[in-house]
Amino acid sequence: DVVTLHPQLVRQQPWPSYHLLGVAQLQRLRRDALLINASRGSVVDNAALLEQIDSGQGLHTVLDVWEGEPDINAALLQRVTLGTAHIAGYSLDGKLLATRMLVEALTTSLQLPPLPTDSPAIKASAVPVPAGLSGAGLVRTLVQSRYDIHRDDALLRQAMLVDQPSVGRGQRFDLLRKSYRERRELAGSAVCGALQAEH
Repeated sequence: DVVTLHPQLVRQQPWPSYHLLGVAQLQRLRRDALLINASRGSVVDNAALLEQIDSGQGLHTVLDVWEGEPDINAALLQRVTLGTAHIAGYSLDGKLLATRMLVEALTTSLQLPPLPTDSPAIKASAVPVPAGLSGAGLVRTLVQSRYDIHRDDALLRQAMLVDQPSVGRGQRFDLLRKSYRERRELAGSAVCGALQAEH
């Protein structure tokens, strides 16, 4: 039903991920499957993906990453279900984690004493939950309270598909990433409201 991709881009044997999903693999997906690529653009053969979507097989596709970034295939963007500008790691929480990992690697490499790790986290606002929600409805509400993928999809389409001769598509893609808004992740969020127990 759902195929979600998260590998590093590896071209060497024994386990290359470059074009891990090519023509043959894409053709084996269910007609109504959901394909999500949040790893690297070249893990999916983008030309083969466009051909598969255009064949009318009903494949639902969500791409955060694209072959040829930052100058992505505009025709593919027009055909995917949802597209974003490689922003999977651009949440405030992701940036803080990446910064912490970099500091730890530098202190280890330079043989410096470790820095204190008890710095307070930046608290996110609480997520209100309407009464009576449970199961998938509860999860959907929680996720949507932290992230509206349709907003990022609209921003990418506007930047890449509206003719702007003064600025190239690649520059517009990069600008979306450089000026990305503050966004929090769901992990670590406080949830408030009455939850319905499932029996």
